[in-house]
Amino acid sequence: MRQMSTDLAKGSFVVTALARWQHQIMEFIHEEYIAPLRAENAELRAKIQELQAHAD
Repeated sequence: MRQMSTDLAKGSFVVTALARWQHQIMEFIHEEYIAPLRAENAELRAKIQELQAHAD
């Protein structure tokens, strides 16, 4: 019964709406948190390399 319910739900409006909502959340998290942290990480790595070059 559970398998039949799962099979019927695949591709349904509700599943599609949930998938879109999940995509929007993931997009938001990436834009607000992950991308800025990656940029900051790259900046800090560049500064470390610069400091190491001056130390040598």
